[in-house]
Amino acid sequence: MTPSAIKQLLQEADSRHGAVAPEDAATLAGQVLGRVAKRRRNRRRAFSAVGVLMIGVMIGSAEFMRDQKQQQQLVVANASGLKQLRAQIASQQLVVDRLIAAEQRLHPREQIATPVVNDDPIERASAAMVLQADRVRDTPGLERQALGSYQQVIEHFPQTSSADLARRRAAELRKEG
Repeated sequence: MTPSAIKQLLQEADSRHGAVAPEDAATLAGQVLGRVAKRRRNRRRAFSAVGVLMIGVMIGSAEFMRDQKQQQQLVVANASGLKQLRAQIASQQLVVDRLIAAEQRLHPREQIATPVVNDDPIERASAAMVLQADRVRDTPGLERQALGSYQQVIEHFPQTSSADLARRRAAELRKEG
């Protein structure tokens, strides 16, 4: 309301209920105008506060959605990486199995380290190391390197069946050398 409209309302009220002293009317008008102005300021502040709150909620929800999307992308990437690792393991296992078969064909009378029937990667790794050491042992002048490879299997994989085989092969090399 404008000040002139308020004065007009006050004058109408005065005329209906009797005249009020002009100073009281001015004081009353000032109080009413002060309250109206205060309400307007409070309304503006409230609208500003609500606006800031809404902006904060929108930003927070946008960040939450972005974080959720990033997490989903990480899960998909990890699943893809895991799938690739499994494929790589399968192909490397195929290579190890072919190497073992080739070694068994080349040395049919000798005991050749073969992985245990289960899919234990430690057993397979230790068997591959023993196979490599066996190849090195068969090369003249590289017996010390073969002995070192057997020792690595014994140190790194002491509880495997390949470690037992490596102990026997290392003992044979020491007797020969």
